Amino acid sequence: MKAHVCLFVFHIPAEATEDELTQLFSQYGKVGSVRIMFHGEGSPRRVAALSRAGLSPSEGPLEKESEAVENAQLPFESRGFGFVNMFSIEDAQRAIVKLNGHRLHSKYLKVSFKKPKDKLLGMMMARS
Repeated sequence: MKAHVCLFVFHIPAEATEDELTQLFSQYGKVGSVRIMFHGEGSPRRVAALSRAGLSPSEGPLEKESEAVENAQLPFESRGFGFVNMFSIEDAQRAIVKLNGHRLHSKYLKVSFKKPKDKLLGMMMARS
């Protein structure tokens, strides 16, 4: 059975982990998956760590990149948001009510239903 209710979580502290968010959201229902978003290839910290290891951002394999970043003690930078997939709408609503404004480390989480891309596009078009 696949989780079908996607929540958007904003203001995730840099030190938070996906396991930590899984435990937090699991208090309010069954969690299918958690994903914290990180800066990709253009991240200045990532580029600097790879450069010191003699790798370019486009060079693989990913294990080498991760190792280079860890050895340089420059982890991939969190973008401060992520997604939590839950199995039921009721559990997702309960998590929103309980965790929106919840303090995690140094920040207060903002939790809401993820808006479909077509709705976001419509909202952006209406603004212009």
